[in-house]
Formats: sequence, structure tokens, C-alpha cells
Amino acid sequence: MPRAFLESEAERLADGFAATFREHTPHEVPDLLGLALRRGPRVPGTTGQYLDNLLRANPERVIDQHEALAVRTNYGAPDTNTADGVRRIDPPVVRLETRPYASARSTAETVEQDYGTLARFSLDLYNDARQQHGLPLVGGPVTQTYSPPAGDTAPDAPDAGPTGGSTAPGADTAATAPASPELAALAARLPGMERAERAAALALLPEGDRDALASDRILVRALRDGLSAEDFAATAAPLLVRVPEGVERPVSARQEAEAQLLRMLGDPRTTERLLTSGTRLIVVPRDRAMTSLDAFRHLKGARTDQRALDTMRGVFAGGHTAATEENLLGETTSVRGGGAYQDGYSTTTHEFAHAIHVKGLSRADRQWIADVYRAKVAQGEAARWPDGPLRAPKADPGKGSDVTVGKAQEAGKDTNYSSHNELEYFAQLSNAYLGTNTGRDPYTGQPRNNGADWVHRHDRALLPLLERLYGTRPQRVTANPFTATQAENETWAGFRALWDRAEGTLRPQPHTPAPLPSLAAVTGGSSSGYTAVASIAAALGPSSGPVTSGPSPDGPGGTPLSMEDFLPPPTVSTDTSIPPPDTSGR
Repeated sequence: MPRAFLESEAERLADGFAATFREHTPHEVPDLLGLALRRGPRVPGTTGQYLDNLLRANPERVIDQHEALAVRTNYGAPDTNTADGVRRIDPPVVRLETRPYASARSTAETVEQDYGTLARFSLDLYNDARQQHGLPLVGGPVTQTYSPPAGDTAPDAPDAGPTGGSTAPGADTAATAPASPELAALAARLPGMERAERAAALALLPEGDRDALASDRILVRALRDGLSAEDFAATAAPLLVRVPEGVERPVSARQEAEAQLLRMLGDPRTTERLLTSGTRLIVVPRDRAMTSLDAFRHLKGARTDQRALDTMRGVFAGGHTAATEENLLGETTSVRGGGAYQDGYSTTTHEFAHAIHVKGLSRADRQWIADVYRAKVAQGEAARWPDGPLRAPKADPGKGSDVTVGKAQEAGKDTNYSSHNELEYFAQLSNAYLGTNTGRDPYTGQPRNNGADWVHRHDRALLPLLERLYGTRPQRVTANPFTATQAENETWAGFRALWDRAEGTLRPQPHTPAPLPSLAAVTGGSSSGYTAVASIAAALGPSSGPVTSGPSPDGPGGTPLSMEDFLPPPTVSTDTSIPPPDTSGR
């Protein structure tokens, strides 16, 4: 960049830097350019003086990286990485130490997030410079995925191939094998296609090709810049969703998963980060443990606090979101301990909100969420939470039994789930805004808050962020239609039983019937009609296991089970899983 331009525009560029900084930080910084860089015995330099070292040939005060950032390494000239007289970096680059970029209290996951942010930003700047020099773009996916350790249990060796014969989500397919000419030709045409044509082309691709396209930074940027926000979201959704073998209704599950994601991908920059960081949503078959899939195999045998990950039906880990087939379609699971969520509650939107929080948002946005969460905690009992009151009201014996009192499932866990940490707060707030936060909080027993109108009235601090991510009027999509699905299943089960009786034979069904939870426990309504379902299930064959989504129906020899026997509550620190199902039957 010409020195004369920097010199003549120095003041305007510095003011632009300050304005951009204030726009992207939730904190009020009255005089950014006059802000002292460091505390020390001598008079410190200011941010404005440090910028002058970039913008002016003769700055008022020379400030090196050591004085500004406590970095002792300095470079006198741009780096070309020259070897044998050949410049291997062209155009030359300026080296910058990034050790002070993050807090000293960083975790492995936050370091990975910051690395991804810096890597994407640096490569974008470098490719901009190469374009100005008439050189082709370089680089591929630059971020890595982080998988939390599975405690003392060693993870099983991976299968010979990924689940469903697809490329493992997050894998750098471009680095392992060149794209086929057909895929390269499709990538070149995608930005110019009509929306319907583009959707049809993506629907025909195998999972490996979807990953190759999603990991192609140049293609993703072209799609982001060339399409409307709505069309970019519609293109990103099928690239993010993976449906492995074993899903009973793969087409319906994919359609529902993409519909839920579509309304959560309103911000193109966030969507771009999700795609290129390797974030993927994986549909878990309703009759398989989540940890049986390759993406979550490293969690096998692990626990979060007291909850066994082998029985959990939703999690976000290592960049992968688990969305279960049964929650997408309103079905039940035969996985012991899996449980069922109340009609309308979506574990998919909850878990994908974690993905957006961890992988898609900027550092400033994450800090914004953390600050709002801490402010709510400081309000104590007066705070309004997505999951209702902070604690259940105390029972008053003099007022009869009209007061509903929640039960703390564990010592110190008497507060609602959305209050446990900033991750769960944002995920449950997202659910409330999207209208997928139905039912009762499993810790307090109180009704959750639900709907964008509630957020507008009572939890506005993050409303600008929610509107940027999900739109000012989030599209209503039916989530977890448990009541309707179970009614439909009951009808078809009755027809099967009727025809079997008419033909004088009992034909075995292709799948052992999954346990049918009480409609009262899942919908909060009447359980009338359940006797017919139980009778049909008995006629079709023996039960496949105990009902784990609530108390089992009373009957000869039947013993009601408590979910607390095998579904302990989640952790309150870093868990990015779903809340346990409400099993109160209220």
C-alpha cells in the first residue's frame, strides 16, 4: 500500500479503526485512541500512537511490539521465507506474534477457536494481497476441530470407514484427495444457479462431496458474497447436515433437520464460519446410541458430571452437533435411558445454538453473551430466565397442593437449566426465541418460557444478536411433533393389529416397538387413549424394555420407574448437552 496514502489518510484511518472497534464490542470505550497500552513504571504509549507507527513515516513516538504487546520478537522487514534465492512467500508478509491475543486462563477449546479466527482472517488478508498482485488464491481449510477427552476411558478404535460410508465431518477432503472434475465443475456453477436448481444438485451429492464443498473456503466465500442471505442459508443447510446409515426415515429426518437449521442461519458471516470450521450436524438413528457413531465415538464410556454420554440423546462436541431422529420427527427411542422430550421442545435447535455460540460467533459476541449472563446471575431471584424462575417456589402447607414445587435432582442443582452457565443460557434463550422451548424445566418443575414475544418483553439484552442470527421475526417450524406422531403411530398400529386378526395370524413387525411414554408425561395433557396404545403394543409382542421417558403405565406386575435411576442431571460448568427430559408427568 503506498506510503503517501497512509500518510495523507492517517487520521481518518485511525478514526475508522476506533469506530469499527466500538461497533463490535459490547463494552463502552470512550477514547480508544487515547487508551494506554500497558501499565508500567514509565509513561505508557497509547493505542493511537501505536497506530501511528503503522500509518506515519515519522510517528510522534516509536512503539515496538514489546512496549505495546509485551512481545520481545521484532521483525525489521516483511518476510519472504527465501531459500536458495527463491522467495517462497509472494507477496511478502508481516509477521505478528499472537501470544497475547487471548487470556492466560484460556482452555484448549478457546485456544482452538481463537486459532481458527486468526487463521481465517490472516489467509483472507493474504489472498486479498495476492489478488491485487494478479496472483491466484491459495490455501484450504485452516481450522482444526477439538474433541474433549473422554476421561479415563480410552476411545475405541474407529471403524474402517466413517458411518454411512461418508467422509468424517470436519475432515479436510481437499487436502486428502483432489476433487473430481465433475465436483469442481459443479462448484464453479453453484453461485450462478437458481435456488431450486442448486438445491436439486446438492441433494444428489454423496456425503463426502458435500464435505468437500463445505470445506472449500473460496467457494463458500463466493456463495456468501454472490447470494442473498436467504439463498446462502438454503445452500448451507444441506452442506451442514449429515444423515448416516441406520436412520429409519432418512429423507424426512434430513428435511426436518435442514428446516430447523435454515431459520438459524440468518447471519452470512456466522454461517461461513460454521461451514469452513468443519461444524456439522449429524442425525443420530433413533435406535442407536449416540456414541456408536464415528463423530462421537471418542465419548464412549465418558460421563458429564453424572450423566452417561452413551445414553444421552444430544450433545455438541468437537464441532459436531448430535440431533436425534426421534426428536426431529416426534418419535421415541429404544435406547435405554434416552427418554422423550415434551411436544414442541427441540434438542436440535438447542444443540445447534451451541455450535453457533462456540464455532460461529466472534470473540466479541461471545463476550457479550458472557457479560449478559453474569449480569443476570447478579440479579439473583429477580432475574427472568428462559427456563422460568431461578428456583421453584417453596411449598406452603396452608395453601393446599396447588403450588408446584420442583425437586433438586442433585445437591446444588436446584436452579433452572438455563441458569447453569452461559452456554446453556444462550442455547435455551435461542430455543425460546425460536419457539422450541416448550415443557417444564427438569430442575425446578416450573414451565419454561417460550416464544419471541417473551424474549422481546423480558430478556432483551441479547435481542440484537438473536435478530441478527435468526431474523427479526423467526419463522415458525413445527418441532418434535410428539403428540401428532404418536397418534399417527397408534392409528397404524391399530390397523396392523386389525389385519393380523382378520387374517388369523400375527405378522412380526420389522422393528421391535420402541417404548411408548405416557402422553401425559410428554405433552403435559391427558393420557386418555394410552390404554389402547398399550393394548396394541401387548398384542404385537413383548415390550422391548422399560419405559424410560417417564413413569411406566400401571398394570399387572408393572413397577413405575424413575428417570433418576439412569438419567442423572447435566453438569453446571462446561456441558454443552441438552437438559434431561421432564419426567414429572405434570
